[in-house]
Amino acid sequence: MLDEQKAADEKAKAAAEEAKAQAAAKEEQERKEREAVDGVPDWVDDTPHDARARGYRRSNGYQYARQENFPHTKGKETSVKFTDKVSQPGHLALIEAEQLQPSHMNGQPNVNHFIPEAQPKKRTDKASTISSEKIAANINPAEITSSVTAYTGTPTVNSRGETIQGNNRSAALKSMWKSHADQAGIYKQYLMDHADEFGLKADDIAKMKNPVLVNMVDVDDNKAIELGQHSAQDTESGGVERIKVKNTIQKMGDDMKSFAKRLLESSDDEASFSQLVDKNGNKVLKWMNAKGFISDTQYASALDSDGNLTAEGVNDLKGVMYGSIFQDGSERLEEMFNRMPAKAQRAILATAYRDFNSPEENRMLNDIQESIVAFNELMSDKAFASATNFKDARVAIEDWKRSYQFDDATGEAVLPDGKFSDFALHLAAMYKGETQGFIQQTFNQLFDRVQGSQTVDLFNKDIDNTPRSLADAINETLNINNDGQQDGNVPGGNHPAGQDGLQEGSEATETGGLGEGGTEPANADGGSGEKNSNQRTP
Repeated sequence: MLDEQKAADEKAKAAAEEAKAQAAAKEEQERKEREAVDGVPDWVDDTPHDARARGYRRSNGYQYARQENFPHTKGKETSVKFTDKVSQPGHLALIEAEQLQPSHMNGQPNVNHFIPEAQPKKRTDKASTISSEKIAANINPAEITSSVTAYTGTPTVNSRGETIQGNNRSAALKSMWKSHADQAGIYKQYLMDHADEFGLKADDIAKMKNPVLVNMVDVDDNKAIELGQHSAQDTESGGVERIKVKNTIQKMGDDMKSFAKRLLESSDDEASFSQLVDKNGNKVLKWMNAKGFISDTQYASALDSDGNLTAEGVNDLKGVMYGSIFQDGSERLEEMFNRMPAKAQRAILATAYRDFNSPEENRMLNDIQESIVAFNELMSDKAFASATNFKDARVAIEDWKRSYQFDDATGEAVLPDGKFSDFALHLAAMYKGETQGFIQQTFNQLFDRVQGSQTVDLFNKDIDNTPRSLADAINETLNINNDGQQDGNVPGGNHPAGQDGLQEGSEATETGGLGEGGTEPANADGGSGEKNSNQRTP
């Protein structure tokens, strides 16, 4: 009996892996076909996954090839400790400073770092810049070349030189070689004096121009991203530690669906999100801890002395659900979201969790992400930026679609019409010109139609609650046809959502915040990073 069950489990596992491989192959083919027609998007609109798949990025008219594995001077074998239970074999490596690629430099994302998911903390804040500069200007060689954990001492990188842990230290070492020659001399001499301890030769170090000592681990991108989610607290016990939203989402990966299903489980269709978190949060935390998504300290910190969820624990669980909005999206998506009107942010946060209850083929996440990117781009259009209502925003969008723009990839003037779906543009206009209540209820209507959960009451007895496809739900709710075009003579369609009882000025009842430990995410415009030797104009 046990043998039969084992065989069945192995067969199911193999089938799941095969399905995952087929889905990945399909996704890659779709990317190639999309880029063959539309071209490679700029870094702002690109996703890290797509950038890694093609092997390069575009930014401001330049192309940045991903750094390949490179020859380096190998030192002694190491075992880098990431948690009390997770260590990764590696070796000390001597590389040139220009080969070291931290996730951020000078407070801006580094275009040559292709695994940004391994750095959940957006190091665009002034404190991070000051910290790395302080290290660079007052280098302590003994401190930055030793440690058994990933969180102090030698930075940990993959075989391409991309930092997995130790981004501030990596940025400091690059800054040291660039701007602090006296400190760089002290550092290089220390490496030569202690070469034997590192399994290196002083002569090899002397021959190098700007040597940097790193811990190099030979791992694939998925493993690097996984290792990047850990923090120094994972090597400690006791104390209080909040759940880190981005780290947790990355750790869960595909299990995010299971998280949502468990958190939203209810026989009461009228239960609010807050009520569901209160009802299911405790058992969901226990599941997360058992699966290794949160540490024992994080689990204990989310509960009070009676074993009930603390207010912080509730907020952290909500944050994980809300944070899924950015999952697999553009690297800059969260920055774009933070620049949107607060009313639009709150409306999206208040309803997006419902998307997990929709069938996979009818989920709205990609459309919501596209609408955020569209809004961000439209705000550079003067007419749209100055619009004060939905109709003016839609008129501005129609004019924008007919205005030629410079394509830095081809050097030609092109029309932006077709860059975004009409659904995404319609949502962008709503974010600009409608109230929070209107936006929120529009999303709820779409989810109700997709999920077959429209309210049946005395005034609405004949509602057809047959679940719709997302395309049909959009058509019924917003008058946008399946081909992406809109009906009606008014720019942007008839905006029929208002005909279904949406009240102007109504307020959302569910709001939530993002960020780690209850803080707001960094708000940054980003930078172009360093140009590498493979840079070229398309």
